[in-house]
Formats: sequence, C-alpha cells, structure tokens
Amino acid sequence: MIPGSEGPTTAGSAHDSSDDTIEVELTGEQELALSRAAEAARATARPDESGPVLSVPEYENFAARRTARIDLVCNLTLALAGLGLAVALLWPASARHLPAPAPAPAVTRAAPLAEVAPAGPAEPQGAPVRIENPFDATEVFEFPHGTPESEAREAVAERLLSRARDRRAEGLALRRANNRQSDLLAREKEP
Repeated sequence: MIPGSEGPTTAGSAHDSSDDTIEVELTGEQELALSRAAEAARATARPDESGPVLSVPEYENFAARRTARIDLVCNLTLALAGLGLAVALLWPASARHLPAPAPAPAVTRAAPLAEVAPAGPAEPQGAPVRIENPFDATEVFEFPHGTPESEAREAVAERLLSRARDRRAEGLALRRANNRQSDLLAREKEP
C-alpha cells in the first residue's frame, strides 16, 4: 500500500494523495460560462498571437532578445563567409579558360658526335635534326644535319639519364645532410 492512503484503491479514485489535480464535474451552465470566457479572452488577444495574452516581465524577455540578436549576427557572418569562400574558389576558374601564350621551346645544342673537317668549299647545310624531350615538350635537342635519328635519340636518352643520376645524387646528399643535422639536434637535447 502507498503510505498515506487508506483502504483499497479503486478505478475511480486517485492513485496518489499528493496529486494536485482535482476532477470536478461541471453542469451545462458552468461549461457554457467557461467557453464564453475563453472566447472573450481570445477576442481581446492580438491577432498575431494564439492563446491567452501573457505578460512577460522585461527582465525575463531580455535574454531571448539578446540571443536572437546573436543568432542573427552569427547567421549573417556564416552566410558572408560562405559567399566569400565560393567567390574565392570560383574566381580563378574563370581565368583558367583564357588562352595562355605558348612558351617558346628551349633549344639545347648537343655536342656533335663526330666532327668531320670540311673538304673544300662549304656546302649549304640542311635543317638540323631536332628531337623533343619526351618528358618536357618545351625542351628540344638539336643535332647537326646528317646525324641519324637513331643516334640522336640515343644521345638524348644518355643526356636525360645523366641528368637524372645527378639529381638523384643531389637528393641523396641532401637527405644525408638533413639526417645528420637531425641527429646532432637530438644529441644536443639529450641531458
């Protein structure tokens, strides 16, 4: 049994004696008077409000007005930041569509493979043999007129390989120096 209750609990009785709800049966006249009073309260209310008019003290409404202003400022800031980001991302895209002037290809002259002394009067030479760098279309290797294309390609391949070896050696030397420097720093930090 619940403390404070006496006797058995029936379906029509309250379950707890501490309930503040009281059920009262109204007569038809009383119900009619209550409904008229509710209609009168609605009629005196402003049209934009629904329900009874409740006056809220100014100090209680202050926090709601303050957070509404903060929300407005934050929303405007977020909208402007999003707009700025979109403009920043899309602005360079329009510049990419403009045709850029083509850079002039770099011409590298390779040493002649075999020098042959001219026999007599100089003959007019034809166009030099040109081989493009397969990795950089702006670089063109020129060989003297009459150089077979296969020899020119082999010379270009050798030149590119020697460049790659030099770059690799420089990279390894930089890594070793960097590792030595980090080892020295680590030793200095040790107590």
